[in-house]
Amino acid sequence: MKGWLSKRVVVLLIAVMSVLMAIVPLGTSASSEPLYSSFAGTNVTSNTSVFYLAVDSYGSFTPNLNPFSGIASEPYETTAISLVYQPLMYLMNGEAPSPALATSYSYSSNLTNITFTLRSNVEYSNGASFGPSDVLFSFNYIMSHPNIDFQELTSFISSINQTGVDQVSFYLTTTAYTNLYAIMSQPIVYPNQFRNVSDPYGLTLTDPIGTGPFVAQSITASQFELSWNSHYYYTGSHISTLIIPSYPSVTAETNALSSGNINWFSGGFDAAAPTWAGQSPNHFYFYPPSGFLMLWINTHAWPLNMSLVRTAMAYVLNRNVLSNESLQPPAANFVEPALSNYLSPSFVTQYPNGSYYNLNLTKATSLMEQAGFTKGSNGYWQYKNNNTEVKVTLSGNGAASNVVANLNTISTEFKSFGIDASVYTPSGAIFYSNIYSGNYSMGMGFLPSTINPIGALQTGFSSTYLKPIGTSATGDYSRYNNTNVTKDLQKAANQTTLDGQRQYIQAALSILLNDTPAIPVAESISQNEFNTYGYAGVNQTTFKDALYSNTYGLISIAVPLTHIYSTTSTSPTGLSLTDYVIIGVVAVVIIAGVAVVALRRNRTKEE
Repeated sequence: MKGWLSKRVVVLLIAVMSVLMAIVPLGTSASSEPLYSSFAGTNVTSNTSVFYLAVDSYGSFTPNLNPFSGIASEPYETTAISLVYQPLMYLMNGEAPSPALATSYSYSSNLTNITFTLRSNVEYSNGASFGPSDVLFSFNYIMSHPNIDFQELTSFISSINQTGVDQVSFYLTTTAYTNLYAIMSQPIVYPNQFRNVSDPYGLTLTDPIGTGPFVAQSITASQFELSWNSHYYYTGSHISTLIIPSYPSVTAETNALSSGNINWFSGGFDAAAPTWAGQSPNHFYFYPPSGFLMLWINTHAWPLNMSLVRTAMAYVLNRNVLSNESLQPPAANFVEPALSNYLSPSFVTQYPNGSYYNLNLTKATSLMEQAGFTKGSNGYWQYKNNNTEVKVTLSGNGAASNVVANLNTISTEFKSFGIDASVYTPSGAIFYSNIYSGNYSMGMGFLPSTINPIGALQTGFSSTYLKPIGTSATGDYSRYNNTNVTKDLQKAANQTTLDGQRQYIQAALSILLNDTPAIPVAESISQNEFNTYGYAGVNQTTFKDALYSNTYGLISIAVPLTHIYSTTSTSPTGLSLTDYVIIGVVAVVIIAGVAVVALRRNRTKEE
């Protein structure tokens, strides 16, 4: 009988434990594997219902999700805004526009009218219905407030009308194809949240109401927490919570990435990514172009108002050294290699991207002398008319270590050549404010990519963006005023064939590369890394195309993020940790009870 008792209890125990093991995983976390399995570190992604996203997220955040406060001011802000609000359609690199609030668009035969067909059954995050009147309000609101009309919509839109139950038509004064990009990328806002706001640019907004896939849960200086919008029209599997954390520096952000504390990262180039990818089968990375790292030049400040001086400075830089510091390819043009089809082979031969402004101190010296400068006894260049020395201040975002390193190197190179160059690296907010307002000497920033080079060149150098010093500008940060460049770029935008666009792009570039309103330093490459462990729905092609920079408005990051979902969770059975504990206690009680009953029966029979 003792053998019978042992077997029954053991078998029952095994059966109960088998059931428990079937419903309760060993450990309550979804994943004990960090994103990069060979790296040690706290793995915040053990709860895969929370998705961690970093986009150059260093320095203190400005808690603001106002889409009209300067939409491209900071990557973390642009990203969060683009997940809360939606445009009519998303721009995708190398693909047709992706539907958002509009499902399609069509041009009139003379290209002066664009009609968008809107998506049906769309609601804002507060449950209010979306319709054509909201599109009319958003565009009329933007166009009636010049300080938020970042794309100068009033310069090419004559009127906007509802032309059907679900259609809105834009009537244009010009036929530039860039008009379509500017229109489809504008954020559509909930009218009641802005109707009585007289200064939308200065508004601080932490509880935005939008139609995007996420809503703001907690917006602070240390992180942006977004949760899924229950009113969003996509009803498939999705991420529940998305967090954009802040880090004190680029190094801290990179450490978080390598420790497995970030699910997806977009930022500066990182040479370690291929190594990490090789150590985790779930890890992938790609480096889409994002524009150019360059020295913006205040062309209104002496002696930077002299093109010969600016061009001389361009020939002083050793781009190979700067490239090694920034881990990005050297550049000496204003059109990235990925868009070289917009340039003829003969033009590329004459103005090679990587070597046009090659280090040439002899040429730089000749240019300075032509401009009327001689070297003083202290070795610095001075204007021969009044002996005033050439002095510049090199400024940049102090939180970006590669920028700080580049500025210090450039300062050393300038001083060695005879230009007194100091370095100023304030916070990103102060630096960009100075760049936008024109209160700087030389600043290291970016000329972002667009779908084609015309938009980027217009943003960088068209005088249509020209603002007085002290007034915030959304483009032409050099305060460069060249009528021919502006006309050529506008003519390029009005062309409907590649050959026509190429003709005027090259005409503008020929002027820019000899006038030097800014100095290209390196080709900016975004580092994008993702780990698929614990997630499904990741479309690498869509990620690459969506993360292409967009200077027109909302970026298309929502396109791939919407379809990502967790394949595991802290409770794969749908039970909480408390449920597991209760089940465990009950199981123990059952086992103990059965054992006691069996023991008593055994004793009774023995007696």
